[in-house]
Amino acid sequence: MSDSPIEWRCFHCNRVFTDYAAAQSHFGKTSTDDPECLRELHRLGVWALLVRNERNAARRALAKALDHIEHMSAWIARQNAGYSFESISEDMPEMRKALEPKP
Repeated sequence: MSDSPIEWRCFHCNRVFTDYAAAQSHFGKTSTDDPECLRELHRLGVWALLVRNERNAARRALAKALDHIEHMSAWIARQNAGYSFESISEDMPEMRKALEPKP
């Protein structure tokens, strides 16, 4: 028989408990109880977390698009094709500012 302490690991949050009372507090008293980590998510609002993740994905996509716009406008300007990208360069600081994290 092993002398290792019994461990309970939550597969939702990956926390490990070696104390029965702490494990029961996290997992609940019955097998149908939601673990504390899921109850906490519900309290915080799962939708708020999903919205934040989507906002971050949109911010990354916009940053990539702005990088591409800057690259392509610089390349086209070097071609001396007669196109003007002055308005893009004027708007870029404001577009970059929109990507800054909000407090």
